Amino acid sequence: MTIDGTVSFSSTNNYTNVSADYIWVRLGNLTAGTPGNPYTSYIDIYLTGGILTSKNLVIDSFIDAGNKVLAVTGNLSLIG
Repeated sequence: MTIDGTVSFSSTNNYTNVSADYIWVRLGNLTAGTPGNPYTSYIDIYLTGGILTSKNLVIDSFIDAGNKVLAVTGNLSLIG
């Protein structure tokens, strides 16, 4: 999963499940909560990439990050 926009988690859901081979917050934002409104629910992030997975995260020709990666070159804000 590559995030180039904004993904925000809402505390109105008691439980959120995210499953992906990898997550790359490339140019976008991944957020849950703010200083004035901290996130109070649960988020489970499952990175499912395996050794035989052909979907490795390659950031550029010098960085082959592999699989089961949470990479952030954008913005990640988890407050709660």
